[in-house]
Amino acid sequence: MALPNRSFTPLPSALPRTPSRPRPVTIVGHGDPADAEGLVAKLIDRGPGLRVELLLDDGTSAVAFLPKLDVSWLDLRAGDIVPVQRVAA
Repeated sequence: MALPNRSFTPLPSALPRTPSRPRPVTIVGHGDPADAEGLVAKLIDRGPGLRVELLLDDGTSAVAFLPKLDVSWLDLRAGDIVPVQRVAA
């Protein structure tokens, strides 16, 4: 028995599409001017510093590199919301 000819239409995703390469940002202090806010998704150990993967408030992904001393001083953890400035390309 042959199946009827049906076309496949993908459903829209609830998650925003992000570019393959995360945008570089700098995490700033709460008193400094910020371009956006970012949700800390993951902290990855990179020797003398940490790679901080973020999800920005506009739905794009971003990355910041911080020395371990700054991360301990900020008491940064996954799930925190931090102010960020975009790095000029």
